Amino acid sequence: MEQPIVRGAHYDTGVVKVTLDGVPDRPAAVAAVFRCCADAWIRPDPIRHGCPAPGLRQFTLVVPESDTLAVVTALGRARTAIGYTALSHDAGIGTVTLSGAALATHTRIIAQFFEALAQGGVPVHFVSVTDTRITAVTPRHRAAAAAQALALAFGLGRDGVNSSARQPRYRLTEA
Repeated sequence: MEQPIVRGAHYDTGVVKVTLDGVPDRPAAVAAVFRCCADAWIRPDPIRHGCPAPGLRQFTLVVPESDTLAVVTALGRARTAIGYTALSHDAGIGTVTLSGAALATHTRIIAQFFEALAQGGVPVHFVSVTDTRITAVTPRHRAAAAAQALALAFGLGRDGVNSSARQPRYRLTEA
């Protein structure tokens, strides 16, 4: 098994959470959600879906804040095709990401990720795990602290934290 490599901790406060409630649990509705995003050149990441009631889905998409109007407009136009009952958005979120390699195959890395956030008092709304990154959606005002907690937990130091909030990545110089 490949050994995990942790490269950095990043946070982004330039994102918004867009939620569709009451999406019928059928493939055409799900396809219509993602067709809207594709046609508007919007790449949601991370994505969460759940089943709040039998036959219904809830989709939450995280998109760049600059794409809020485009995604809300596109989804609004497709309301009939998708069949959702409510559309909302929340700009009070941020994301924090641990990047590296072989992260998903080592549960201890995922556990350490959550332990670091818990010790830092950072609530997690939802998480996405791939082999190259673990991303958590947090309250916007806690995203930088979350990245600092991850950097400390994984021995990355201050130089291991980057922000992509409204600018290309830059180094944090103060806590």
